[in-house]
Amino acid sequence: MGSKHNSFQNLWRKMPLLWLILISTLILSLIGLIGLNSRFKDFRKLDFRKEPLFAATIFGIKDSLNGDETLILPAKAIRHDKQSIANKGEGKEGGSGTDQKAGGDIAQPSGVRLTIPDGVNSPVCTAADYGVADSSVMADLTESFNSDTDGMFAPNGTCRYLQPASDDSYFNDALIIGDSRTVGLYYWGGLKENTNFFCKESMSIYNVTKKNLEYHAMNGEEGETDLVTLLSTHSYGKVYICLGINELGSYVWDYYNAYRDVLTQIRTLQPNALIFIEGNMHIGGTMSSTDPIFNNTNLVQRNVAISSLANGRDIFYIDMNPVLVDGDGNLIAEYSNDQIHVKAEYYHLWSDFLRQNTIDPNIAPK
Repeated sequence: MGSKHNSFQNLWRKMPLLWLILISTLILSLIGLIGLNSRFKDFRKLDFRKEPLFAATIFGIKDSLNGDETLILPAKAIRHDKQSIANKGEGKEGGSGTDQKAGGDIAQPSGVRLTIPDGVNSPVCTAADYGVADSSVMADLTESFNSDTDGMFAPNGTCRYLQPASDDSYFNDALIIGDSRTVGLYYWGGLKENTNFFCKESMSIYNVTKKNLEYHAMNGEEGETDLVTLLSTHSYGKVYICLGINELGSYVWDYYNAYRDVLTQIRTLQPNALIFIEGNMHIGGTMSSTDPIFNNTNLVQRNVAISSLANGRDIFYIDMNPVLVDGDGNLIAEYSNDQIHVKAEYYHLWSDFLRQNTIDPNIAPK
């Protein structure tokens, strides 16, 4: 008996950290299990076949520190590197785009595709301009973005119109690409049993084809891979892409050109897919009215830029912001704790918007 006791003591002395981890995991898991019926009830949607039970405890503690019991997604890597921002703007044409008075609507550049009828693409949602946007990352508001007259981004006189989906099976052949906001849509939007997600925190349009992202397929296939490999080995009927919040510190034309390149790669690898460019979700008014980089003036201009790539035929722009913003175009305060991500309980507004704005692939462009 004494020998066994001594062996246990020796094991404890040799690996104290391992024992502390095991005991902590057990305690956190028990707290999570108990809390699922009370304080952590919002996290019942977590798939505990794939997520550890203590995840509910960790998310709950994090949200308590933020003063709310609802899930807050991990913050993406935001870099307020003003020197690199200034360098990015050197040698670029374009004004500030902030000539308007605070609270005014943001004018749209002439590059917005006015030749495409209403009902084909969502209009770009505007927002109050508080006059704080850094001019070095903005384009001149009179500049046109895409003005192609031929090729994949050019309208050809035929269009398809947005309409509601009959049910969630519409998304069975879709791939949804994005950053931490899309990670939240995966967990809390109610679509993960019906579609496929390719997303990761801190992802941007600049590295989406170069870095591995987490792939979650509705058939249970999971793992990390890069976008080119994924699109080369799978076939999709629809591809959704929502990237832009992590790119706000770069010059808008660089963002536009990178987005255009990624869409070209998607089209090359998925020649028959409908492509949906999702407008970037606006941020909260407190941040937008004070931050020179992370503001809705900057976001709206980027949405204008990428919306110009929608041809209304097989590439569409859809903007979820009208269901998430207030009268000034700011993300509704109660929907978010960090001004950037929406709370778990409001992700259904985004997924409901997607359900209401689909394209029937069986109806040919007219």
